[in-house]
Formats: sequence, structure tokens, C-alpha cells
Amino acid sequence: MFNPRVAILLLVLALPAHAATLFVSPDGTASDGHSWETAFPTIGEAIVASTTGDEVWIRSATYIENVIVEKPLTLLGGFSGIEGPGERDLRNPNRNLTMIDGDRNNISVVTIRSTTVTLNGIVIQNGLSNVGSGLRIIESSVILLESQIRKNGIVDNAYIAGGIRVENSQCRITGCVINHNSASGGGGISSIGSKINLTHSVFSDNVANLGGAIAIGPRDSFEIDSCSFTRNTARYKYPQSGYIGFGGQGGAFYANTTGGKSNVKVLNSKFTTNTLTDVGSGSVFYGTGQFSAEFDQCTCIVGSHTTGFSLGGDFPAPVLKNCIVVSEPNGSSTPIWMDDAIVSHSLVEGGYPGEGNIDADPKFVDISGGDYHLQRGSPCIDSGTDTGVMVDFDGNPRPVGDYDMGAYEFPYLRSDLNGDGAVGPDDLLIFQQDWGKVSGD
Repeated sequence: MFNPRVAILLLVLALPAHAATLFVSPDGTASDGHSWETAFPTIGEAIVASTTGDEVWIRSATYIENVIVEKPLTLLGGFSGIEGPGERDLRNPNRNLTMIDGDRNNISVVTIRSTTVTLNGIVIQNGLSNVGSGLRIIESSVILLESQIRKNGIVDNAYIAGGIRVENSQCRITGCVINHNSASGGGGISSIGSKINLTHSVFSDNVANLGGAIAIGPRDSFEIDSCSFTRNTARYKYPQSGYIGFGGQGGAFYANTTGGKSNVKVLNSKFTTNTLTDVGSGSVFYGTGQFSAEFDQCTCIVGSHTTGFSLGGDFPAPVLKNCIVVSEPNGSSTPIWMDDAIVSHSLVEGGYPGEGNIDADPKFVDISGGDYHLQRGSPCIDSGTDTGVMVDFDGNPRPVGDYDMGAYEFPYLRSDLNGDGAVGPDDLLIFQQDWGKVSGD
């Protein structure tokens, strides 16, 4: 006869063990890793001792090591070393920096292979490897939160992906800073066969021959929302005797999708003074191969004496909706260097064919100071079309009235002259009082 107590026992045995919390601190005794006092002194030791689903709490310090993760784990930085059980949320990654330093020893600082991992509040720095100097993700699912990838790689023919390399994986990156990385291809990120979601992150001061910030490969899918790309550079490599020079393409984005179609969609994002050195094209985007690329509600300040959007041949043209594309202050550029881009309801310096496009001063609050919010009276206000985007770069609701152009929605209705959030009698009174006046009177 069937015994229900046996069934219950079998069920309990089949359930996974409760995930443990392991501690890492340079001052730990390494006896069992179950407290700050008995913590493992290195991250690698904690990973070896861990089991599936464990959390690794890492005290603020610089850990000079190379970490390999091949089991499902969560690695958390930002701890001061006094947090007890249940005080996980007291950590502060911005104040308590937790740094994994690769010491530039020809291997990725962190390698994640064939598993599922969350990295939260970690700084990955000083890596040097032929592929993925900072973080290399291989056939895995990774969430990267509130982390910084910095000072990895070198601009050299043999080095791919200074900051992050993603291969046949899924990766979600939120609230991160990826800066001062360098490589031959993909200073910040290089990928192939992967699905990547980027939100509320900053790419700055990355350098590569191809794709200063991001190099998109075959069979990739990128979704980017509310990110900032600034001062990333595509550097032209001059030829040595008997060789052909190359590079200088894609200050922010470089897409070479030969071998498989890729998709890129960018929303609510800013591109400011991304550059090309000496020669090249596409300081915002350069594409070759089969891809679809769409930019909605973006503000693009094109570096002087460069082109903003460019293609490397007869390839699909990008789509721009509700965008602003202009030169940097006191500079001149060619915002869109192609004849067949699909551009609508956008402000393009010098003009560009398409429904609802305009050529005018966008009237930023302070373009020289880097404030790209719209002033009252900007021609970009209420001049966009419905993109379905519900918030702007700051997280404020849109549309207010009709859609605006650019990454920022003007927060008041155009006729809300007193700024109280509604159009009413007071606004009409202001209008009547100013009727017929000239600015400066």
C-alpha cells in the first residue's frame, strides 16, 4: 500500500538545498566563509566553495585575481563588512567600492561560462586579454547591475572587446558605467549571436578602431533605452609598410553583421561628441552587412568634422524618428551621410528629406554645458510623432501634449505659460498682457 509519508520524504529530498550566503573579505580567516570573520580572502575561493544558487557577499576592497564562474551564482559588492544576515540592502556600491583587478595578465578579469549569473555592485578593471579583457560571457545568461567596467584592454589588432565580450548569450545591463576601455573592435562591448538589453547606463571615453563604444556582430539583438554615449572614439590605424590601414568607423556604434542579420533599437538616448580620429565615418553609427537599426527619441550631438550616421556600402539604411541630430557647438559636421535613411519628425542640421523633418536651432537649455533639455519655445516641442515611448530619458512621462523630438520631453504644455501643469485663464491673461510686445521691450 502506498505510504504518503514516503512520498513527502521523497519530495523533500528532491527539493534543492536552501541557498547559502558566503562572505569574502581580505581579513577573513577562510575557515568556512559563513561570516565576515570567517570569510574567504579571495572571490575565487568563495566560488569554489559555493553551490548552485548561493549568494557571495564581497566586502569593499581591491581583489587582484581572475575569476571564473561556471555555476549559477549571485555576486554582490558594496559591503562595508558589518552587515549581518537580513541586511543585504544596507550595502552601498558607490561608497564601498568592490574592485576585481585583473592586473593585465593576459586573461579576462571575469569569465562566465555556460551558466546563469548576477553581478551587482562590482568594479571590473585592469584586464587584458585577446578576447574580452574585462568581462567575457560565453553561452550564459547574465544580469549586470550598478557595476563599472573600466580601464580594460588595449587598442591593438589582436584584441577584441575591451570592456565586455558577449558570445551566444543573453545579457541585461542596467545602471552601469562602462568607461576608459579599449580594443581593436568594441572598446566598451563586442558581441556575436547574443541578445543584449542596455538601460540607464553610461558609455564614455572608450576607444577602438571599430566601434568605440559598441561593436555589433552577426545574429545580435540590441535593445537600448535611456543610455548615454559620450566621448567614445573610433581611431584610424595607419598602415605600416606593405599593409593597408583600417578603422575609424563607428565612434559609438559599429555594426558588421556579415554572416547573420542583427537588430538594433535605441530609445531615449544621448550621443554627445563621439569622435573619429583623422579619417573615418559614422561617429554615432556605422553599419555594414544585413541589419535593422532604429533610433527613436534620441539626441545626437555630432563631433566636429565628422559624419553622424554612415554606411559602408549598399546596406539597409537606419530609421530615425523624433530625433535631434546637430553639430557640437562651433563645429560643423554631416549629420546623416547617406541618401536613403528613413528619417521622420526629426530636427536635422542642414535638413533631411522626410515627413515632419525640420532644420532649426533646437534651443537646448545649455548645449555648451551639456544640458540638452528643451527650452520653452523650442521648435522640437510637440513636433514629434507617436513612437509609443511612455517616458523620457529622465523617467518623466511622455507625451505632454504631443510628442517632442529628442531624449527629453518638455514638462509643460506649450500653452501652459505659468507652468502650473494646466492651460487655463491665467495663461490666457499672460498671453493678452504680452500681445504685441517684442522681446527686449
